[in-house]
Amino acid sequence: MTLKTLVVFYIAVMLQAGAYGATFLVAELSAFHGFGTRSVGHTFAAIAICAVFATAYAGRVSHRFGTMTVIIFAGLSLSAALVILAFSGTLVVQIAGGGLLGVGWGLFYTLSPVVLSGFSSPDKRAVLFSGFAASMSIGFGLTPVMSSWISGGAFGVLGTFALLSLGSACAAVLFWFIKMREVPLSIETTSDSGRGKLTKFSFLFSEPVWMLLVLLALGAFVFSAINSFQTIYARSHGWNYSNYYLANTAAAVLGRLVYIGFFRKFKGFWSVAILYSATIACMAIFLMNDADQTLYILAGFLFGIGYGVSYPIILAQISTSVPEQFTGPALRVAGLIYFLFLFGAPYVIAPVVVSGGVDAMFPILSMLVLLKCIIVGLIIFRSAIKLTSTALNC
Repeated sequence: MTLKTLVVFYIAVMLQAGAYGATFLVAELSAFHGFGTRSVGHTFAAIAICAVFATAYAGRVSHRFGTMTVIIFAGLSLSAALVILAFSGTLVVQIAGGGLLGVGWGLFYTLSPVVLSGFSSPDKRAVLFSGFAASMSIGFGLTPVMSSWISGGAFGVLGTFALLSLGSACAAVLFWFIKMREVPLSIETTSDSGRGKLTKFSFLFSEPVWMLLVLLALGAFVFSAINSFQTIYARSHGWNYSNYYLANTAAAVLGRLVYIGFFRKFKGFWSVAILYSATIACMAIFLMNDADQTLYILAGFLFGIGYGVSYPIILAQISTSVPEQFTGPALRVAGLIYFLFLFGAPYVIAPVVVSGGVDAMFPILSMLVLLKCIIVGLIIFRSAIKLTSTALNC
């Protein structure tokens, strides 16, 4: 892949990610249309169910129509979904728009890493996935900020959805450009190679893979819980949540650039262990800070570094921990697990928030972060034992 194509790919990813950022505005959109609070839950349920099904069947669809073709369709689906959501006159129409958004995002999120892995050798995937994740962070991280800036205009939240819809349509055009110019034939024709052998999912039970999938799932859960209730948390303390998202997005993007240029010298899981220390510090601030907005912004910055930079490293590790013919299926399974925990978190945490307030969720999330650190420690420990054993045998 040439540098020009890679830049175009990242721009398209950023535009597509804005559609996911629109999910942060569903509550505001429902209020604009005069729907009740329950409509938000119904819309999210439609997004979640359709996203999970789209992820589960992404492999079969891409095998039949081609991966890039399906990604282009996903971009058009997201564009149409945002228009439907913006101008929905009834709750049923809004739920339908949410379902279409789930389909588009599920297909895009599952298959775009497969395309990126096909453009690169295994040793370069961590760097490319860092750029990929940075583009996504810009897309969905700045969407709430953009909405707060233009919400006072004549169209309010509808203007945000219209701009995001246009961005998704432009992303589909950019992906079509990549498909016509430089997409490797192997990605279009063999993205589901080895599907018959994968019915047993034997690669999932190898030691590094299942641990990586657990880390991915726990990270998705913590990320979703914090972001789903971030506006409630900020308003309960009299803070501006847009400052959190700005700090979080800036940290994720800058952190990934630093990782590409310097931090990746710490090989494998040592990078993840160092980054998780930032997540622990973020949880400590959420647990102890009640009055300082500066510390609140610092928490957003630390979480952007801890989660934002470690996520693409784990995704790259998953892609390189399985045989090459299983890379696509492994990434699709990772996408399915990610969505299950991403959209499942609000339903699990919501009763805790209702009964004990939003602050009550942070002890639970802190325990999950500590569990992630323990798993990473076990991986590093077992890797050290294997290296020692290999050296002694030699």
